Amino acid sequence: MEPKGLLHKLSDAAKEGKAVRIIYIVGIIGIALIFLSTFFKDKPDSHGKKAESKDATLEYCRMLEEKVKRLVSSITSSDKVEVLITLESGVEYVYANEVVKDTDKLEDVNGNDNRKVQQKDSEEKKHIIVKTEDGGETALLVTEIAPKIRGVAIVCEGGDRQDIAEKIKDAVSTVLDITTKRVSITGINN
Repeated sequence: MEPKGLLHKLSDAAKEGKAVRIIYIVGIIGIALIFLSTFFKDKPDSHGKKAESKDATLEYCRMLEEKVKRLVSSITSSDKVEVLITLESGVEYVYANEVVKDTDKLEDVNGNDNRKVQQKDSEEKKHIIVKTEDGGETALLVTEIAPKIRGVAIVCEGGDRQDIAEKIKDAVSTVLDITTKRVSITGINN
C-alpha cells in the first residue's frame, strides 16, 4: 500500500467518524501483541540450567551402568549383561555465595541510668557472578554433588546361581558404596 493511499484512507475514515474506532482497534491489537510476546517468552537461564542438570544426571547414570556392566561381565565371564541404575535425585550444584552481614544497634539512655538497647541483625546471601567466555554471566560453581543411588538391577548369565550373585552383590555394593539390599540380581531367561 502506498503512503498516499494510506493517508487518504485515514483522512476519509476521520471524516466519517471511524477514526476513533480504528485507534481503539489498533491499540487493542498492540496490547494483545505485547501480552502475547511476554507470555511466550522463554527464560533461558532456568530452562538451560534444568536441561544441563538433567543431561549431567543422565550421563552420570549411563557411565555408572557401563562400569557396572564391565564389572559384572568380568565376574561372570559373559558379555550377556544388562544393568539398570536408578537415582534418588539429580546432580546438585553448589555455588559460591557472598554473605553481607549488617548489625544495627540503638542505645537509649534515660536520666535515671535506665538503658534500653535494641539490636537488629540482618544477613544477605547472593551468588558470586562471573563473566563467561562468550560475554554472558553465570554463578561461580564451587562443587558438583553426584546423585545418591537408589538401586541397581542386574540381569546376567549365572545371576540365578547363589555364588555368582553373592560375588556380584559384594562387588557392586563396594564399588557404588550402597548396601546389598539395594542390589537385585537375576539370571537371563533363555
